[in-house]
Amino acid sequence: MTLDWDDIRYFVAAAKDGSTLAASRALGVSQTTVARRIDQLEQRIALRLFDRHSGGYRLTPAGAKLLDDAEAVAWEVGDFLALFPAGRRPVTGVFRLVVEEPLARPLILPAVDAIRLQLPLAQWEMVAKGSRLDATTSDSDIGVHLLAPSPRAGVAYRVLEGAVAWAAFSRRDTASSERLDLRHSSSLAGLVAAARRGDGVAILPACLASAEPELAPCPLIGRPPRRTDLWISYPERRVPIAVIDLLADALSAQLARAPEMARRAPVAPTAPAPRFEAAIASAA
Repeated sequence: MTLDWDDIRYFVAAAKDGSTLAASRALGVSQTTVARRIDQLEQRIALRLFDRHSGGYRLTPAGAKLLDDAEAVAWEVGDFLALFPAGRRPVTGVFRLVVEEPLARPLILPAVDAIRLQLPLAQWEMVAKGSRLDATTSDSDIGVHLLAPSPRAGVAYRVLEGAVAWAAFSRRDTASSERLDLRHSSSLAGLVAAARRGDGVAILPACLASAEPELAPCPLIGRPPRRTDLWISYPERRVPIAVIDLLADALSAQLARAPEMARRAPVAPTAPAPRFEAAIASAA
């Protein structure tokens, strides 16, 4: 059985403070994160650690029996971290990435894989949403956005200027003269679905070339879609800057390879209608 140190840390905090709300304040994470991690620990060890009441969390006999050992683990980990100078302590914790679903496999997963060796004690979770991301992430989430998110109190932003290259894609076996971009759909997922159906030529991030086998790049005559920014949003007091720096570097490296991947992908057999020979406006 493999246990996550953070699950134990959340268990100890909730046992001491008597509620997930108090534990979340002590740990600097959201209440839902504490509750989710305690549920996860209970599932892994097949024991109920708390009885849930309207007034808070109360230890079960099994939970009370494990508390001393859990606190001992907490002290051991604390002693280990104390061996590192203040600015060089290893990054620990759970970081949850919230992204639009089509970007998860071609962009986010390779980026996270690239930084796992540099952050071996960090745990990563990912939530892929079908809707366009704006101010939808919670206070403990890291959001990756194709469009500039709305400003929020307590949320910081990192902008990767001009990082996203765009390309024209169409269904491999369909020729259409209808041009689609983010103005034609409420989300990137909807735009990809329209292109899969053969509704038209979709202007999509070039990184999707390796993730959408039903689509193929379309050679458009004229100026290609311009590059746009990629935005990272994160709770400024809850996510170490080192994590955002590594994530930004990994995303940038992955996006830098995207145009070449799109060029190497098999091209759609038929080109779009001549009206696409005109210069292409902004992709987003």
